[in-house]
Amino acid sequence: MIVLLPAFDVAPHTITAPEGADPARWCTLDVSRVELSVGTGVLAPGSMLAPAFQSRWTVASAGVCSPVTVAGQPRFPTGVPCSRPGRYQPSDQPAKPLSLFATAVTAPLRVLLLGGTTEASGLAEALSQRDDVSVVTSLAGRTAAPAAVPGRRRVGGFGGTDGLVAYLRSERIAAVVDATHPFAEVMRWEAYDACREAGVPRLRLERPRWQAQGGDRWTVVADVAAAAAAISTGPARRVFLTTGRGDLAAFIPGVDGRRWWLVRSIDPPARLPLHPSEVILSRGPFSVEGEAELMERHLIDLVVTKNSGGNATVAKLHAARRLDVGVLVIDRPPSPDGPSVATVGDALEWLCASLGLRPADERRPRPALRDG
Repeated sequence: MIVLLPAFDVAPHTITAPEGADPARWCTLDVSRVELSVGTGVLAPGSMLAPAFQSRWTVASAGVCSPVTVAGQPRFPTGVPCSRPGRYQPSDQPAKPLSLFATAVTAPLRVLLLGGTTEASGLAEALSQRDDVSVVTSLAGRTAAPAAVPGRRRVGGFGGTDGLVAYLRSERIAAVVDATHPFAEVMRWEAYDACREAGVPRLRLERPRWQAQGGDRWTVVADVAAAAAAISTGPARRVFLTTGRGDLAAFIPGVDGRRWWLVRSIDPPARLPLHPSEVILSRGPFSVEGEAELMERHLIDLVVTKNSGGNATVAKLHAARRLDVGVLVIDRPPSPDGPSVATVGDALEWLCASLGLRPADERRPRPALRDG
């Protein structure tokens, strides 16, 4: 298949109906069998041509098309190039000659969303409602059944900074939003280095820290190692550990036969080095009543948590305050320099400003595509 394109380099892109045309007469073209593009533009395999939204510019283009799959009844206005019947007009109609035609072409910009948080899911949902952005959410793959996210999704690492640079370039990523967990330190710095090398704008989307309130009995430490040291030298005997399965080995110094551990994790730990102990598999959000009942039932006298922020797991802090239970709070690791916001709305504003998009409140809703 050979396609002649105007001067742009995007995939996917969109053809919209001319002004005054009946939108019902335009339908989706699947051009997944593109083998070659000619001219100054590139149409990648798997691209979709579909009516969607108001154009930004108008160009003239011409093309020679081999068989193209059309969703629904193939009805197109005169002027769409076709060399013989049976391509994208019914075979019982006369062939239309190859011709120039004017059409509006728009290019969704690609955004890479480094996800795994509630904020990332919210931003993916907001971006999925726009027709000028194509978003792919990347997940680390640390949980067996991650929560569903709108749009495209990839799971697993990139192969370090160099691998992420290669991905940004090969996928023509226009912007990166790092909405990983506040304690995903490695990915945060890899994203910073890769975006700087590839010349791609990057935003950090991070929820605010929890703040101690009146009646709290918090002890704040710098990292997991400091938390383990505080436990091993402290008076706590029944510890509620909510830091995740990845850090369990760090608390081995506190295993001396005098402590009992209650470990909560989304997925079961591959190895449980803390004894005696009990493991609870659960995913937030949690209620204050439920957390208080759990702590009372197990006679918890110390809660250990990372300062993750957000609402999904904050109930344990309210329950600890109610029960006058001490809380060992692990502070967040440092972040690289660069723009940072705390809300999905602010992230959308940054994307619109950085990519030259209309603000969210000025966007028209994505129209439903019709088959016929």
